[in-house]
Amino acid sequence: MLESTELNISQVAARVGFSTSQHFSRVFRKHTGLSPARYRLQERAQKTQTEKS
Repeated sequence: MLESTELNISQVAARVGFSTSQHFSRVFRKHTGLSPARYRLQERAQKTQTEKS
């Protein structure tokens, strides 16, 4: 959802069942090693590179 929508992090957090974006961010970082914002940037950059290839 992070890489495929324009929803902000708070909206994504709410849609996936977290009461706060801070809690979502902590859990997300624990599982991925990245903040949600960094993950979004990285995934979009990879998608752009793939599309250019």
